[in-house]
Amino acid sequence: MIRRFVDRLSLGDTTCIAKVRPIRTVPHFARRAEELAPAEARAGNKASTDELRLASAALETVGDVLARFYVTYGIGSGLRGGEFTYTLQPYGQAFDLNRVKWTEDLEVSGNMKWNQNTDVISADVKLIQNGKRIGTLSITWNDGQRDAVAVISGTLGNSQLEARRIAP
Repeated sequence: MIRRFVDRLSLGDTTCIAKVRPIRTVPHFARRAEELAPAEARAGNKASTDELRLASAALETVGDVLARFYVTYGIGSGLRGGEFTYTLQPYGQAFDLNRVKWTEDLEVSGNMKWNQNTDVISADVKLIQNGKRIGTLSITWNDGQRDAVAVISGTLGNSQLEARRIAP
């Protein structure tokens, strides 16, 4: 399309664009979870604004693993620490996260699956702060949707968290 545009000032047939995975950029490279916008509370949420910020940081961590997958081979590291591994499965990719850090103050460990048949990404993770487990979250979104929204649910501290946020 680019070559055609340069040569003819026309894009031609662009119907294939709808099949290309959207590129979602990071809203803000936060050093700490408190710098992020909180995830949007959904019905049943009992989590505080600070806990919703931690959910945002966990979601961005999971999204960062997916972004790094494209430039690694079998093993990778988080933006600010930790590591992840992944293996090819019949449905797509399976990831194991080990204390992955996207922000300096939150470690995320657990499992993530990318079903490449359905484009659904799901993660079950535990959150660790200052060496202490602070909660567990389940995260899911359809990565093939242009304006995908991630659903986040679980517990942080003693609070039930139910939230949503634009997918990473």
